[in-house]
Amino acid sequence: MAESMMVADSEISEELQQIQAERADIEKKLKEALSEKKIDKQCIESLDRRLKQLDNLAEIADPVIKAKALDILQNGDPVEYILNVYNRLHVGDVQIGEVLLLSIANQSVLNSEGLQPKLSGASGKGKTHAAKSMFHLIPDVGYKLEGSLSAKSMYYFPDLKSGTVIFSDDIKMNADLDDTLKRAMSNFQQSTRHRTIIHEVYA
Repeated sequence: MAESMMVADSEISEELQQIQAERADIEKKLKEALSEKKIDKQCIESLDRRLKQLDNLAEIADPVIKAKALDILQNGDPVEYILNVYNRLHVGDVQIGEVLLLSIANQSVLNSEGLQPKLSGASGKGKTHAAKSMFHLIPDVGYKLEGSLSAKSMYYFPDLKSGTVIFSDDIKMNADLDDTLKRAMSNFQQSTRHRTIIHEVYA
């Protein structure tokens, strides 16, 4: 037991060192970007976003938090724990919480075709709040995005990673965006190709 704890502490220390090294590298790049005559706002926003994600990663790697999480995984019921926290944010709709949680976990299954839940029902019944509550429980370490989307924005988003959870509460989805999402969902395990007159990009 003591030996496994020492190995875990060693892994945590190494992880924190890697985070600190990447943070120092990004801070250097940010300083260089800000000193340029022509400031690249998109580059600066991307670097700032990554700094915040690294801070969140460092928090997760905290030995106390990590030990608690491992204890829940090994000796408790992680699904029940997450749903209990979800229910403190959003009372009721446990089935919706289970479906949302399953759709997130499903992205780690190598042969999965993916699950993309779309909540439907009368206005004011708590669909958005339920989804936001589960989305809030995902740590922001580079795999979550929130906001409205233009039809092809995800093809050109510079920091989009495989397995990213996207929460969009668009009131009305236009046909172009609907087509983009359907293509991405049907190509769950592969890149989705999009051609324009002067570009060929992948998402």
